[in-house]
Amino acid sequence: MLSEHSPLSLGGLKVLLVDDDPFTRTSLTALLHSIGCQEVEQCHSVSMAMSVHKTFQANIAVVDLDLGEGPNGIDLSLALRQESPHLGIVMLSSYESPQYLGSSQPDLPAGTVYLVKRDVSSGDVLASACLASIGVVNESSDLDNGSISTRPQHKFSAIQVDILRLIANGLSNSEIAERLYVSERTVEKNIAKLIKILHLQVEKSHNQRVVLTRAYFELSGIKDSPF
Repeated sequence: MLSEHSPLSLGGLKVLLVDDDPFTRTSLTALLHSIGCQEVEQCHSVSMAMSVHKTFQANIAVVDLDLGEGPNGIDLSLALRQESPHLGIVMLSSYESPQYLGSSQPDLPAGTVYLVKRDVSSGDVLASACLASIGVVNESSDLDNGSISTRPQHKFSAIQVDILRLIANGLSNSEIAERLYVSERTVEKNIAKLIKILHLQVEKSHNQRVVLTRAYFELSGIKDSPF
């Protein structure tokens, strides 16, 4: 992430920043300061964020989707929005879509701006996302560059997402079938569909599970793939 100066400004706005990674919190705080936001409260957990917000009363919450074990960023955002109906929410994640965290996730709160971390290349991108979350759209900002979306696009069905994620976690077809309460044949059919949807080339010399695992890691923005 770059902390360069941005012509857009968040001056006068209060931001609640929630991420379980200390380096990310520090980097984002510096970036928020560079775009004029001087009131930033950093939180590393859902419980801390809920407690801080009661007194801080942020205008915008910038929340990481994956907060580790327990409630995730969607759970937190829904709770914060219930507490503060007009709170702007920017969901920040390495995942291309919140769907890849698991198919059982609730919908994002209305008006949430979903931003992929690797696309935060300048202060403008983050500032535009924050302003859009509270209904402010600056015509000079690049809101249509593909990095900001209030409606993440889903390519897969719920069961396909789960199968892809469980393959990446090392489960066999029979284990996946048992976990999802479906037949192995259903798992096999959906694996074939995943390969087609992802336009993967699976030759005899390649293991399809390795290829699918690589694809999942890429979609999830996870860099430490085992392959």
